[in-house]
Amino acid sequence: MASLESLISLRQMRYFVCVVEQKGFTSAATILHVAQPSLSRQIAQLEEAIDEQLLIRTPAGIIPTAAGFKVYQTARDLLDVVNGLGDAVRGSQHEPEG
Repeated sequence: MASLESLISLRQMRYFVCVVEQKGFTSAATILHVAQPSLSRQIAQLEEAIDEQLLIRTPAGIIPTAAGFKVYQTARDLLDVVNGLGDAVRGSQHEPEG
């Protein structure tokens, strides 16, 4: 079996986070500017890679399973790190001294 890093993309994590935060595929698809079937497919591939159901569909919207909530928290943290890489690199550069 391939490692998870080769099966999970940042795009899937971003899509998953948006679906959880929006509590639904339709509004997440609108925000992400993607077709809802494409979004659903990406989430299904994420669930397959992790081998866990991550979301429960209810009349009130989408809620994460226990595993889904863990994935959400981890994905949110990873995306924050990735989104902050540019600032981290620029902030760590020092002018030569001497």
